[in-house]
Amino acid sequence: MPKIIDNLRDTIISVGRDILLNEGYSEFSIRNLATRSGIATGTIYNYFESKVQIITNILIRDWNAMSAELEDKLPEVSSVKEGVCMIYKAVEKFSSMYGGFFRAYSTGSSPIEIVKDYHKIVIDNINSFLDIMTEKFEIKYDTKIRTLIAEVIVSSASYKIISYENIEALIERLFER
Repeated sequence: MPKIIDNLRDTIISVGRDILLNEGYSEFSIRNLATRSGIATGTIYNYFESKVQIITNILIRDWNAMSAELEDKLPEVSSVKEGVCMIYKAVEKFSSMYGGFFRAYSTGSSPIEIVKDYHKIVIDNINSFLDIMTEKFEIKYDTKIRTLIAEVIVSSASYKIISYENIEALIERLFER
């Protein structure tokens, strides 16, 4: 039976996060992670099935922390426009933190399943943030386009495909009273 060490899962996540943020995806390996965590390579597999699962956990934990911050701040915004700007900046910050990983994904050298899991969580969060703001400001809008708005925010903040000013204009039109 494998020996389970208290808080080792959190240590593995923390060390893995440090590797991703400071050295990038190319330096993220189970062997490197084990060495830096002070454990045997096989021990990591008592806690995680794969490198993909570890990275997914790191991204989701960091996004959930950022999401919780947004959830606390959104009730204080004075307009949907201000709220969307706050969401945009959070996505932009997160994307810049893990830019190396996402660049590796866009070139096909990082696993797509990580991005899919993370992407779904982010889009779902943004959808609920949009719902919170439209409820707060009593704005009726077609909820069928909500996911499209969330996708535009993510792609723009992450890849700078559309300028924030264009998103702002879109938001003003979509959420007119």
